[in-house]
Amino acid sequence: MRGYVLDFLKGFLVQDIVLLVGLVVLLMRYHLFLWVLSFILWYILFSAAYCAHIFPYGSATLVAELIIFQVIWIMAVFSLFGTVLTTPADIPRSFVPPVLIFEKPNVAEEIAKWAREKKLPVRYIALSANHGTIKCPPFCVRCRVIKPNRTHHCRKCNRCIIRMDHHCPIIGRCIHMHNHKFFLLFLFWAAVLCFYAVLTTAPALFRRTPVVIWSFTGMVPSFVPGFSRRPPPPTDGLVATCLVASGALNALICGISLGIFSFQLGNSLLSNETTLESTSFQLCGGSDRRNPTDGITYDLGSKLANFRSIFGNNPYLWLLPVHSTYGDGLFKEFQLKNDLKRKY
Repeated sequence: MRGYVLDFLKGFLVQDIVLLVGLVVLLMRYHLFLWVLSFILWYILFSAAYCAHIFPYGSATLVAELIIFQVIWIMAVFSLFGTVLTTPADIPRSFVPPVLIFEKPNVAEEIAKWAREKKLPVRYIALSANHGTIKCPPFCVRCRVIKPNRTHHCRKCNRCIIRMDHHCPIIGRCIHMHNHKFFLLFLFWAAVLCFYAVLTTAPALFRRTPVVIWSFTGMVPSFVPGFSRRPPPPTDGLVATCLVASGALNALICGISLGIFSFQLGNSLLSNETTLESTSFQLCGGSDRRNPTDGITYDLGSKLANFRSIFGNNPYLWLLPVHSTYGDGLFKEFQLKNDLKRKY
């Protein structure tokens, strides 16, 4: 029976891997393809070694564990696809001033004048001009646009990103308003996947510990209940055990790292604050450093409201890698810390 189950799982894994590799090749950048492919290869070796050599229970338990693992794996992979394939929203045409304005020596004054005439929903910051300091909306001299609230210019993507959180060098994409949910879900499901792998393999690895100790030291420990005192062969599943143990250790380290990162980003989301805002990065187009004393926050009044601004209003969709973020990302209103609202 166990052999039939393993044959079925082999076919299932092969089809799954072919599909994933095809999607990765078609939809992702080359370096990301190599990164995902290496993770898939590790997944094949880890699963094969665990299922075929050291799994201590029956076939039904094995199938149940692998189904749960596969569901979590699919959630993590599709969250990654959503992160990569969801492109940033374009800057509205209403925020694009005439090109000649950027050719003038007093560009800040001209942009401030033009923005007031158009009544753009942006906040104004202090900029140095020819005649002293003036109030002007942030603008980007590279993209030649007025930047909506919370918009940053990404040098890697070479464009302005609405509600930019940060640029992720691993996936080669910016994390912005419309893929922020996918990115957080990817971190969450990847961490769950790692911890699940550790929890499911830990009992089997504990049972196999005497084999490893005897193989390297020649001693037969007796601290594992039910283990025979007769020395097992040195190569009896030793390679598979070491492979699964290294994978479990790697999963534990990655799970802890992903969990910490998820907690940090989730905590910022509950305050409706991006990574760039929390670290006070310099914006392109002038000094727009977010000062904790400037009184500006985008907090919507409650942690639940801030959470829903990215994950949407439908709780049934919060853990699913589907688009549920609402809004255009222009943030026409932002709240002052003294509970006053200011609207441009």
